Amino acid sequence: MGALRVLLFPPLYPEAIPDGFISTPAEEFRWNNRVFIDRAISDNAMFVSLVWHPWSLAMFDPEMRMLETTFEYVREQGLEPTTYAGLRGVLEHAPDRLERRVE
Repeated sequence: MGALRVLLFPPLYPEAIPDGFISTPAEEFRWNNRVFIDRAISDNAMFVSLVWHPWSLAMFDPEMRMLETTFEYVREQGLEPTTYAGLRGVLEHAPDRLERRVE
């Protein structure tokens, strides 16, 4: 049967669906990370969580170019990369940041 793509219907994020299988780190950034970072910015979200599995990264992108591209983009957007522990620390010292900002 070969490789298959399984998609939700209707898709929650149609802008995150590539035309075919992702085959390069640049495509991984474009179709996954950038879409969700941009969506979080436009939704004025407090954070966006991108999940990366080390074994998968090492197999697909041993030079970790996708990670470098993603963190560079995050910083270009004026955002600060952190961990859940780091986010917790921010919220403990500024709980008002939990409230969504509406413009």
